[in-house]
Amino acid sequence: MRLPWMNRSDRQLWRSARTIADLGLLMASWLEGDIASQPGYMPNCGVDEETEHLVPILAAANRTGYLTTCSQPGLEGPGFDGSTWRQRAAVDGHVSDPLLLRALADAAAETGLYFATQDRIPDRTEAAITVTTVNGEPYTTFGQPLSYSDLRTIWPVIRPEAFHAVATSVHVTIAAPEFGKAGEYLWDVLDQALIETCEARVADGRACIVCGCTEFAPCPGGCAWVAGTPVPLCTACRVTAPADLTIHVL
Repeated sequence: MRLPWMNRSDRQLWRSARTIADLGLLMASWLEGDIASQPGYMPNCGVDEETEHLVPILAAANRTGYLTTCSQPGLEGPGFDGSTWRQRAAVDGHVSDPLLLRALADAAAETGLYFATQDRIPDRTEAAITVTTVNGEPYTTFGQPLSYSDLRTIWPVIRPEAFHAVATSVHVTIAAPEFGKAGEYLWDVLDQALIETCEARVADGRACIVCGCTEFAPCPGGCAWVAGTPVPLCTACRVTAPADLTIHVL
């Protein structure tokens, strides 16, 4: 599917993705302004002004394997129409790494954050979370069940392998129970869960000993495992790795 509003360079980048990790790296680049457009979103448009302060944590989440699709800060006050708007800090996206999924679930349980998941296993879907109200009435929800048609609307352009990765991943929503700035602690909780995930990957031998990349979150531009090393080492770090890690590699 070719969309006229996405420039050729961006379209080729998104078409090159094959995994959740690939998509996450590109999403981080879009968040940081290095890519002009993302699939299913307004062309040549970056993040909303209210979300700009969340770019560092959202980019980190995407690079760790949490492919985010929606997010918002906690806000309260009059809206553009004079109505009373209340927002929960919330983030929504896709995870394929069981280690990261467990870290996010544990972090939410320990801090009282709302946590909802959706996947393709029947009878294992949870209710969507209301994240915005207007004059006390529900207005926006995160975490509603997504059909393949919904996903295709959100993810046009990408190749079949990448779409399959998204469709078979776990749809994860995290939200603060509090409305407004009181719920902004969500981002600190998310940051800690990402750090613990990276540390666990290194500890159990699933991450590069030098840079910490994994099969779920490879180096920018891609990398592979170097065969024959006593510990996990990626090809991007082979030249800079200590000699005792590479001495036995042919």
